[in-house]
Amino acid sequence: MRVIVYNTNDVMDLHEQLQALGCKTELMGKLLAVHVPATASYAPIFEYLMRGQDGGRWTFEEAVLCHKRETPVQKQSVCPSPRASRRR
Repeated sequence: MRVIVYNTNDVMDLHEQLQALGCKTELMGKLLAVHVPATASYAPIFEYLMRGQDGGRWTFEEAVLCHKRETPVQKQSVCPSPRASRRR
């Protein structure tokens, strides 16, 4: 996933919080690339990012995920089916 932080003062806090939640991050200015390992619980990560986005601190986009989203927003698998990639 990618996170764009609006205020540079929030970058290190976000970086540290995501690491505490089990993520690996790479920083480039106000942009964070975030790797969420399959072993990490996705719900607290998503909820933390949504709170920051709703508070106007950052915006984020999810890439391809292989986690089940266990949040009130959506309760479904967000990992593509292996069969779907084999279709011709």
